Amino acid sequence: MDNSKYLKLFSDCIPVKGASRSCIYDLGRNTYQLIPNALYELLVTDEGKKISDIIEQHDNHPVIIEYLEFLLTSEFIYLCDKKELKRFPKLTHKYLSPDHITNAILIRDQKSNFDFKTIINQLEELGCKHIQLIITEDINIEILKSLIDHTNKSILQAIDVTIPWKNNDDIQNIIELNKQNKRLKRVYFYNADHNEIINKEELDILILKNSKEDIITNSSPDPSYFRVNMTLFNESLGYNSFFNRKLIIDEKDNIKRTLDQKDTKIFGNITSTKIKEIINDEGFRKYWNVNKDSIKTCKDCEFRHMCVDTRTPIHENQEWHYEKKCSYDPYTNTWTN
Repeated sequence: MDNSKYLKLFSDCIPVKGASRSCIYDLGRNTYQLIPNALYELLVTDEGKKISDIIEQHDNHPVIIEYLEFLLTSEFIYLCDKKELKRFPKLTHKYLSPDHITNAILIRDQKSNFDFKTIINQLEELGCKHIQLIITEDINIEILKSLIDHTNKSILQAIDVTIPWKNNDDIQNIIELNKQNKRLKRVYFYNADHNEIINKEELDILILKNSKEDIITNSSPDPSYFRVNMTLFNESLGYNSFFNRKLIIDEKDNIKRTLDQKDTKIFGNITSTKIKEIINDEGFRKYWNVNKDSIKTCKDCEFRHMCVDTRTPIHENQEWHYEKKCSYDPYTNTWTN
């Protein structure tokens, strides 16, 4: 390590402070690294300083040298001459999207009457790029294929599917379906007899013991739902990373804003209401701007900009909070089942 050089943080490596520890979001590699808060403070206060000065101001403590070497080895920082510091400006993290709806959840059971193709056409008109199809009934793979085939000529970029588990044959069926339609990115099997995650090149398969209700409500955040990428990070700074520009159609064909059973607000029925008629309704957009930095406890969590949390926030006593406690405690860094 050349002590005459200056410390510079890679612009796509963002330190985020938590109550008891911090995290470096590596937005270029879509990964993250947990770090102590002391290292966070070094990054935000000593960036742009000469390495020898940093070491000296910390009394040549061996831990500081260890920190710097770790940051270099992990490629979170690089060393440069002083005159080069201004050549590498910080990234702007403003979230911009021309789309009125960016993602939608469609819940289907035997009593659902909505026309999947018609809904896809309406969502496409509003710019939607991602849908999650939750099926609460046993379904033949050919029926699932016919539903997904309706997206073939759409602007959709990703489809997630949640279906009940039957047996190991389901895995190969899904893999074959992915070969036919690369928009299929992730499949959740629920009510399985074991937990397993299968990662293919362009497909993630999650086999879960969780019940249908657990999957639909996702009552508490889980690391398997964490996402580290530039778009989500930027969005989470100003918006709620789950509710922003989201539309939900439940198994009764009702248009809703949340998955919460206690939220009885309905914005029409998809069989008779056009989606574009409700997207500017203030009630429909109620939770869009409630970002994690404004929610009690979440604002102290190092995972807040990668966590897509389906719980519905509540506003009481001039602050936002969740009724149901999170499974992660950012003050003790512990998870509960």
